[in-house]
Amino acid sequence: MNSKVYVHQVVEIEGTNRSAYVAMVANRAEKGAGRRAGRLVGVFAAVPSTGYWHRTFEVWEYEGWSALAENIQYLRGISRDKAAEESQWQEKASRMRFGGQSRVMLPAEWSPSLDKIPGSDHKAGCYEHQVVNLRQGAAAAYLERAGRRVVPIMSRYGAVVVGAWRTALVDEDEVILLWAHRSWKAWGAFERESRNDEELRAWRLESGDCVLDYRSTILFSAPATAVP
Repeated sequence: MNSKVYVHQVVEIEGTNRSAYVAMVANRAEKGAGRRAGRLVGVFAAVPSTGYWHRTFEVWEYEGWSALAENIQYLRGISRDKAAEESQWQEKASRMRFGGQSRVMLPAEWSPSLDKIPGSDHKAGCYEHQVVNLRQGAAAAYLERAGRRVVPIMSRYGAVVVGAWRTALVDEDEVILLWAHRSWKAWGAFERESRNDEELRAWRLESGDCVLDYRSTILFSAPATAVP
């Protein structure tokens, strides 16, 4: 069972600053190692033809709610020297980004922690990021069903789950799934063949009792990404 807590961030990048911003995030993650900071699961960039241009995604893993609260408290009460350092980082980052959104996420029981994500045996070519909007209160039950139904289907196409999370601090009405495809060719084959996949169509019909809508965005990983 995965008892971690995650912070999922969508960051809107200004102009051509994506590479520089990603490098800053990687450096920040490295400096935070061994402190109260979360562990960086990955930094991902959206493929423009499948989503918003210049958008990046960050996922951070914390040991639990206490660790997340401790990190927030630490940032609020850091020393003057550290406060100046943090202020400089934020000021520099603000010149590279113009907005974003953060979510606190809770994992499904079958969602792997960072230490359990497949490593050398699965090198991802790209990622599929799915946001599923649900009826109020349906998130936990949807994830439990998805673990039984969707994981075996995706496995047939060679895809593995990086994360399956429900959004906390809201009405249990949103789920985010992140899948790793072995290659761009594998993702293309999945999109082509899944249109006529009877098991997948049956799942979509079955889950229609609670799914309001969903959207997939294809991502590629930045060098700072910890997952394969």
